[in-house]
Amino acid sequence: MLVLGIETSCDETSFAILEGNNDNYKPFVEYLNSFKVQSSVVSSQIEDHKKYGGIVPEIGARLHAQQIHYLFYLLLQNFETENSKNIDISSNEKVENNFKIDRYFHIIKDLEKIYVTTNPGLSSALRIGFEFAKTLKYFIKSKFSKDIDIIEVNHLQGHIFSCFYEQNSNLVYLTNVFPHLHLIVSGGNSQLVLLKNANTMEIIGQTLDDAAGECLDKIGRMLGFSYPGGLNLAKSVGDAEGNFMKFPVSMIKNQTFNYSFSGLKTSVRLFLQSKSPKEFEFEKVLLLTEIDSLKNDQNLNTKLNFIKKVSISVQDVVVTQLINKMTKAKNYYNPATIGISGGVSANLLLRKKVIQKINPEIFIPPLHLTGDNAVMIAIAGLAKEYQNIK
Repeated sequence: MLVLGIETSCDETSFAILEGNNDNYKPFVEYLNSFKVQSSVVSSQIEDHKKYGGIVPEIGARLHAQQIHYLFYLLLQNFETENSKNIDISSNEKVENNFKIDRYFHIIKDLEKIYVTTNPGLSSALRIGFEFAKTLKYFIKSKFSKDIDIIEVNHLQGHIFSCFYEQNSNLVYLTNVFPHLHLIVSGGNSQLVLLKNANTMEIIGQTLDDAAGECLDKIGRMLGFSYPGGLNLAKSVGDAEGNFMKFPVSMIKNQTFNYSFSGLKTSVRLFLQSKSPKEFEFEKVLLLTEIDSLKNDQNLNTKLNFIKKVSISVQDVVVTQLINKMTKAKNYYNPATIGISGGVSANLLLRKKVIQKINPEIFIPPLHLTGDNAVMIAIAGLAKEYQNIK
């Protein structure tokens, strides 16, 4: 059984083909991992949006439309290749216009399901993926007289269920997964979710303002890191910890499971404007040589040493608040398992702390599944139908 995943919710265009068998009942995590990725392609638009300092929705939608057919061709081509692998390309790479897809009709004919992101996300971007799915369904029906289902998938559920995929053997064969406490943490979302089963979930806590990733992105820009600021800030400090600048950790006494990161953003802005050394310039983009110095912790002058300590402090505060609320929720709900996902789940300090403070056997997605990708959408689609199989 071949299933297709499609993801176009924001600034990545992605396809994935997974193969497996849904005839036999298996425990939830084992069932998901019984489907293997046969081909995957992700095209990132980061380089195209970098010049604007953030995502421009209509430019993003145009790039999805320009690339989507060629990326589907690459997906099928990769499927045929021995030792096929994930393909990661940039959206500003040259797109071929003379490719012939008819040589791969036999693969298309074998598709049984199409899982496609339909919410949340940028409406113009989501539409590209969904229209492609409908076009492919129509083509398969008219060409092969085969009617296949399109299953709409929630993007956030894609992140959630990605944590169950490609796990070590101890976790794969767990039979008691639910209730599952989960932290979704990305540039647009910071939510604590309780899953009672694969299809029933409740948001028990969320950010009241900025998401964690959004906060890191904005502070990263203040410090001079190019887009995406939060990712580049995190890369420059690794898993270093310590609140050297004594920035405030919000919501410590609050009894809910909600987050707030706008106070940190404001504190850092005021701090940079009043206490930074004269060598530092607010939002001045750092040179590549300066980025390298920060990453390697070498040749740090006054300016770079200041940026390093601020960056470590900011990361420490964000991770501390995330861990505090997860710990509170864990103690209250006593879940069977715990997981994290989303772009910020790639943060090395968060991954280290969540294992130290929460649970050493926590479900954490592999790094290549923390960003937006079609593999997680296919996995979420399979999870969505798991109850029907069971």
